Amino acid sequence: MQKLRSKSGITLVEILIALFLTGVLSLSALRFYSDMHNHALTQEEISDMQQNSRATLQELSRTLRMAGYKIGGHTPFLITGDSLWVFYNDVTPVDSVLYYLVDNTGDDVVEAHSKSLMKKVNSGPAALFSEHIHGLSYRMINTSTVEINLEVHTTKADETYAEHEGVRTIELAERVHLRNVRY
Repeated sequence: MQKLRSKSGITLVEILIALFLTGVLSLSALRFYSDMHNHALTQEEISDMQQNSRATLQELSRTLRMAGYKIGGHTPFLITGDSLWVFYNDVTPVDSVLYYLVDNTGDDVVEAHSKSLMKKVNSGPAALFSEHIHGLSYRMINTSTVEINLEVHTTKADETYAEHEGVRTIELAERVHLRNVRY
């Protein structure tokens, strides 16, 4: 067996090199974690935007399909710009639902381009129905079909997305066949 010649241990240079390599690896891991965390938050934001836009469009379609239900000679619905009146159940007064957009006030990029969709049932107070609407329009296809076009955007700007000042948008459209309209 051979005896160890030197029992001096680790030198200061070796410790500094080990600390430097540990620091580089730690910073790389932290950067990777930060990028993946931001990516996950962005994906969650996009998913929420898509889910909220589909739910909003589905509710608008469902309500519009009820237009004219149990109504005699009354107008079943009325479209004025970005507002939609839906009338049903021919009692006094006629049951109605009104959807309309209001501008948001805000200083940041997202709020400056944003609108909120309000819902008012009968003569009750208006309630916030959906937020972060960029555009909403209704178009008559024929006497019993209406097309709803909805454009929604994310709640936060994404600095990695170059278009639209970092705001991601989605556009959805649905054609609604009005079952109770008789022309």
